[in-house]
Amino acid sequence: MPRRGTQQKSLLEGGARSNIGLLVAEHVTAAECVPAFRTSMVDGYALRVPVQPPSPKGVFPVSSLSFAASSQVRDLPPGELVRMATGAPLPYGANAIVMVEDTRLASKTEDGKEETEVEILTDEVRPGENVREIGSDVITALLQDMGYECFDLGTARDQPADLNDQLERGMQRCDVLLTTGGVSMGDRDLLKPAIERHLKGVIHFGRLNAKPGKPTTFATVRQHGRTKAIFSLPGNPAAALAMCYVLVVPGLEIASGVAPAVAGLPKLLVLLDEDIVPDPHRPEYHRVRATVRAGRIHARSTGGQRSSRIGSFLGANALLCLEAREAVYRKGDEVEALIIGSLVGEPRNPAASGS
Repeated sequence: MPRRGTQQKSLLEGGARSNIGLLVAEHVTAAECVPAFRTSMVDGYALRVPVQPPSPKGVFPVSSLSFAASSQVRDLPPGELVRMATGAPLPYGANAIVMVEDTRLASKTEDGKEETEVEILTDEVRPGENVREIGSDVITALLQDMGYECFDLGTARDQPADLNDQLERGMQRCDVLLTTGGVSMGDRDLLKPAIERHLKGVIHFGRLNAKPGKPTTFATVRQHGRTKAIFSLPGNPAAALAMCYVLVVPGLEIASGVAPAVAGLPKLLVLLDEDIVPDPHRPEYHRVRATVRAGRIHARSTGGQRSSRIGSFLGANALLCLEAREAVYRKGDEVEALIIGSLVGEPRNPAASGS
């Protein structure tokens, strides 16, 4: 039951964005799955792998390509691979994606334009690996809640002409351009060339030593006597949202006149309530639920941290700043965390307090 005096409205009133900041009073069920089909979380190759390791290793023929804009899902012939772009639908029969970094080109067509064979260099691919199962208003909601005016320019197709047109519109209308997707290693990741060649922009970095968020790109464009910034975030939603907190929020605050030394989210020390295994190669922003207990802030992981798992932000109000290291962070360790939401205290036990 809603409290007396509580404003009540339908979620359909005024569109989704008018509901930002409201609490739902009953369960809400999605009318359709998002995504509507199984998709690839990385650029790579779709394949069939057995339940028990090892996975197939060696040279395999490449039967076709699958892009994020594909409208048809094909079958995967046994013993063959399908070239996959991030976000592309999985072919029927495939149950895993091997990352392009774990492969090597074996042969091309006579004209040199298409792959015919690829060598898989690893035998450790597991079923479900790099696959987003059936299931960007989040960033818009975040920035609007912070007081920034946002314009949704829509989705650009994976074609240079359409992408150039959308970028031009964004440059004319906005002070800062924020994009998601199109900055990884796929054949249809066209954003970086478009920024450099069409907008004559300068890419200050095109990869980031961070997890999640490795493909994150930052560029500036000089137009009509003004310098405008472009933040190009990964297409995977959890990675995009994490990088928005880490990079975009302080960037917007600095552009709004906040001193760089104090711009961005507050960073506090928290105590771990469980062991957490860090990435040995990249610094990690690990989503956690932080609560105040006995005058200290305690943190517990929200679970799986894949860059596609936007559900890892459910209940998260902090990002642990983990160093790249082999050693496990132990329960009771003190770690820095970026605070992305309100901190709450755990409810007191009436029996313990004698009330």
